[in-house]
Amino acid sequence: MTKEQVYEAVSDLASDAGMTEDGYIASLLRQAEEDRIRRTEGLDVDLAAELNESRQLRRDNRKRERESLRKTEMEEDIRRFKEYFPDVTAADIPEEVWAEVAEGVSLTHAYALYRAAISAEDAKAQSLNRVNADRSAPLGTEGDPNTALTQEQVENMSPQAVKKNYNRILSSLKNWRL
Repeated sequence: MTKEQVYEAVSDLASDAGMTEDGYIASLLRQAEEDRIRRTEGLDVDLAAELNESRQLRRDNRKRERESLRKTEMEEDIRRFKEYFPDVTAADIPEEVWAEVAEGVSLTHAYALYRAAISAEDAKAQSLNRVNADRSAPLGTEGDPNTALTQEQVENMSPQAVKKNYNRILSSLKNWRL
């Protein structure tokens, strides 16, 4: 079963029992502990203590194995990240990427998605800049300073272009139909 399938099963069972997922899991843990206690009833005190100690050691061992697996997965992700993004340092990684990593997404994938989004934004901005450049009038340094500007050219100018071409705009006004 995948983690998602396990979560869905626990969620369904909790819902059927009228509980939250956390409450349902806590209930299962309590029941398991009560079962362990019942199974040791009637046993010699020393034997029951050894049995409980053995169970605790097995739980501790499983916990260490899970931690070791997580550490190995994290090291592999860091190795893969360094392979794909060798020039990027931890300080270069934005908070939004770290937030994704905290949610369980691998660092490599989260950063790749971040870079793809940035590239898409840059491409869109460049496209808009090309469209705007085609629509705008040339800056005052280009073309003949004595050539009159059209009303449309002036309307499409940036504030900086208007400032640069102010005198040229004033002399062009007499040619416009207002």
